[in-house]
Amino acid sequence: MENVGHNTRLQWAVFGVLTVVDGGLVVKLLLGSSDIGLLLVCVATVTALLVVSVRIFDLGSLTVGKDGIKADLLAVKDKVSDIQSRQDEQQQYLDAFFRILSERLTPPMKYHLRVLARGGELYTGQDSLRQDLLQLKRFGLIEEVPPQKIGDFLDGKQANVALFVRLTPTGEKFLPALDKIESQ
Repeated sequence: MENVGHNTRLQWAVFGVLTVVDGGLVVKLLLGSSDIGLLLVCVATVTALLVVSVRIFDLGSLTVGKDGIKADLLAVKDKVSDIQSRQDEQQQYLDAFFRILSERLTPPMKYHLRVLARGGELYTGQDSLRQDLLQLKRFGLIEEVPPQKIGDFLDGKQANVALFVRLTPTGEKFLPALDKIESQ
């Protein structure tokens, strides 16, 4: 915490010095000078340094190498760290949700998800199949393929299940998690 105050004081000191130098150069320019071109370049340079000095103290590190110049800004580094922490927390919630969901799914439901991930297979319509598919749809793991409806998969009718339903993005993320959960 002391370092932050020190950096702020140093920043203001550099800013103040540059302001005084810039003011002096402008006064010299207004009073007349024999070398106006050089004076204008100096004013522009010091003004640019004033702008840069405000940001230069936000640098965490600055390295120069074969790959070019690399600068780590403290504010950006902090933001990235915060985002990473939130992503880690969200991943923990998602893992917990997937563990709970995997316990709620019956073996046939898990089989249907894996079949859909492989592109489908020929199924024969029956009530238990429709119930499984409707439950998977309620969980947000699959969605109907328009214009088909799960209810259109009539008893005794044979068709590729992938013509009626497909995995949602959540379903696609769930399958690797399911494999991981079941292997533990």
